[in-house]
Parts: sequence; C-alpha cells; structure tokens
Amino acid sequence: YNTLARAGEIRNLTWDDVNLEKKEITLWTGKRDEGDRQDDTLEMTDTLTEFLHEKAKNKTHKTWVLTHNGKQLEKWWVNEIMTKIHARAERAGVEFKYFSLHCIRHHVAALLSYRLSLLEISKILRHRRVSTTDTYLRSLVTIKTKGIRVLDDMQNAKGNVVSFQDAVNRK
Repeated sequence: YNTLARAGEIRNLTWDDVNLEKKEITLWTGKRDEGDRQDDTLEMTDTLTEFLHEKAKNKTHKTWVLTHNGKQLEKWWVNEIMTKIHARAERAGVEFKYFSLHCIRHHVAALLSYRLSLLEISKILRHRRVSTTDTYLRSLVTIKTKGIRVLDDMQNAKGNVVSFQDAVNRK
C-alpha cells in the first residue's frame, strides 16, 4: 500500500534495498521492454519507515525483508495471505468482491489521481511512459473535471465575483 509495488517486487525485497537513515527503498522490476531487471529508489512514507524499523529490530532473515517460516516469500504464499484477509473479512460480515495484491496498487493509484498529476502518479508507479499510467487510470476511475462549472463557482450566492483560484479550490 505504501509503495504501490508489484507483488514480485515485494517478495524480492532485501535488506540491502532498504535505507532507513535516508528513508528510501529500492524496488527491482523486470517489467521493462528490455526484460532486464531495473531498479527505482523511492522515498518511504512515515508508515512504511516505522514498519521497516520494527521489522529490522526483529529480523527473521539476514537477506529477505518479508519472510514466511524464515524463508523468502514465495508467490503462492502472497496468494495465501490474500485468501486469509478475505476469510477474516467474511467472518466479520464485510461484503466485497475478491481482490488481489495488484488491486491494492490500482486502488492507491486511483486515490492519488484526485490529488496528483498524471506525471506524478506515473513516477510513483514507476511506469516509463505516462501513456501507460493514463491507460491504467482510465480503467479505474472517471475523473470529473471542474470544467465549465468553474464559472458558476466563480460567483458566490450574492452574485459577487470570487477569484479564479478560490473557485477552483472549492470542494
């Protein structure tokens, strides 16, 4: 959630990829046209930094950050985690459609679309082309623009003109 990382990037995360002092994390991906593994170093959120500080205090493995029974997470185990999340939600009476770890990446990208530009989201998702991010988000959200309605907002109820910036910033 705090990295928008792909499942494989999380499974392969090593302690060498984490810099708690600088609050940076390096994610490695093979999802490039060239097929080579490439890295991207990202700023960590405070939540992620706190989580990794706690994990570092109680390391269960000298190489891998996230483990199961002292071993690197395998693909099937990530799916098992999602199955357990769904089972707990059902027991709690929460109804929802099945979602995967990748759906969380989509969800957070959609949330960011209301506050950040397409270029900024593209950088966070580590897409090499903004067009990839544009396609990605179009399938997730309908972004409503303020459009011509900004003209209505530029006048308050008394007919007084307000600044353009104030009209755009109104919620």
